[in-house]
Amino acid sequence: MEAYDVVIAGGGPAGLAMAAPLAGAGLAVLVCERNAEIGLPVRTSGGSWPEDLRALGLPDRLWHPISRLSFESQHSRCTIDWGGPVGCSLDVTATWRHLADLAAAAGATIENGTLVRLERTGALTLRHGGESRHVRCRLAVDATGTNALLARQSRVHEGFRRVGVGYEQELSAPAFGQDEAVILVGGLAPSGYAWAFPRGGTRVRVGVGLIQPDTNLNPRELYAPVERALADRLAGAELLELHSGRIPSQEAPQRLTGDGLMVVGDSGGHSNPLLGEGIRHVIVAARRAAPVAIAALGTPGVVPRERLRAWERAGRRTRGRSWGLAMRANRYVAGMDDADWDRAVETLGRLPAELATPILRGDILSAPLLAGALRRGPSSAWRVLRPFVMGGRVVGPADLA
Repeated sequence: MEAYDVVIAGGGPAGLAMAAPLAGAGLAVLVCERNAEIGLPVRTSGGSWPEDLRALGLPDRLWHPISRLSFESQHSRCTIDWGGPVGCSLDVTATWRHLADLAAAAGATIENGTLVRLERTGALTLRHGGESRHVRCRLAVDATGTNALLARQSRVHEGFRRVGVGYEQELSAPAFGQDEAVILVGGLAPSGYAWAFPRGGTRVRVGVGLIQPDTNLNPRELYAPVERALADRLAGAELLELHSGRIPSQEAPQRLTGDGLMVVGDSGGHSNPLLGEGIRHVIVAARRAAPVAIAALGTPGVVPRERLRAWERAGRRTRGRSWGLAMRANRYVAGMDDADWDRAVETLGRLPAELATPILRGDILSAPLLAGALRRGPSSAWRVLRPFVMGGRVVGPADLA
């Protein structure tokens, strides 16, 4: 029977980012990706922030810079103008493959088209095509994303009932400005939002994301109205690719380990729940998980949960101090109607970029955001911070005054 120190289920950013340091430490690492190629099919738009991506060691060639971000509701519009490339849209496939190259160069084995099933502690079944084989490992890592396959199979946690579900088309749209991204909120995407992210050249990604079961609508069915709302900017557009994906949108699991098992990335709820940004967050989580795994593997045999407990604490801290408040805001805005969004966009439009940007990044407890909100006076501060304080509460007329 094949034997590895570590088998990682999932060849996305979390699994690949964890594989490189593990293999670099001299461990025998196998990464199993269920799809036929790394980075395909595309599951996400990849909106992010160049400053953070550079801090992770990712090269500039992997993203397209964005200098402005516009929000549009039914009757209101505002633009955050950074005056330079503060935001970006990732080339998701190229980023995944860059991380895969780093993992392979460190000595990890990457096997595509392979499904992983946990049979028992330290024993897995790998399915490739019509064939199955059994392997042993001292540690399995669940990096399967929202599916959380190994976590559910081992009952480390029960999975995610509330998820963000997205549908997106990548278009060639010569009329779309390549330095500005657009977010559409309100009736076009109830319990979610729609977007248009430039990708460089003439490419743009246009999509809809909804939170289920907050709504039983299908984002695919809402795509056509979004495209019509952007008709002038999408004149002459041609379809290039179709994308779809899911992301957790509920309180994160507290338990992240079992005997011979660690849960990392979206499987462990490490994405930011406010706008659904996940890529940089799950890379950070994976790189923080790796030293815990290396230390736990320092003694022979399958790793018991007791030696992985440090990841229970570190994994929760990885989400950051603002994670809980961002989740409250997620639930708050999911219940907003068109009139609420009109007011919210007007409020956002009155904020300076240095105050609006931490909100978009999900850095709710950052000093610039809190200090900036308080400087604007109690009434204005309440308008900015209300969603993070009142998440999950029923919103009444007095709250929206």
